Amino acid sequence: MKEAVKVDSPISDFDLREPLIIELGTCLENVLENMQKTNHNCVLTLSNERLNGILTERDILLKVTGKGYDLQLTTIDEFITPNPEYVSPEDPLAYALNKMYVGGFRNVPVVNDEMYPIGIISISDIISTIADYFHNEIINLP
Repeated sequence: MKEAVKVDSPISDFDLREPLIIELGTCLENVLENMQKTNHNCVLTLSNERLNGILTERDILLKVTGKGYDLQLTTIDEFITPNPEYVSPEDPLAYALNKMYVGGFRNVPVVNDEMYPIGIISISDIISTIADYFHNEIINLP
């Protein structure tokens, strides 16, 4: 059995997914292709090698879909959320969960001391970890 998930455990204890980093100026068509190919539900952008923005599948659904944009001509720049909330690897899981709850986020970038993204923690990651630990209890629910 795996060790219990604790809310004060550091985020670095989780298997963080490597972020998909896309250059500003990239057309939405390429962004969407990269997201589908790598099975990522968000992308990050950088400015001077520091976290600059985030674009999630929810952003695409609400800001792009059905609006008539030419995906080959429209760039990621106008749809990213600039200066997104982030956490560090040393922050406790509770800190990331609180950011997600208060901000209504599903994904939070994890950055190093230089503000360079080293991972993404998502609500799905947290739920999967809990489900792994409580596997038998969940499967045997009525």
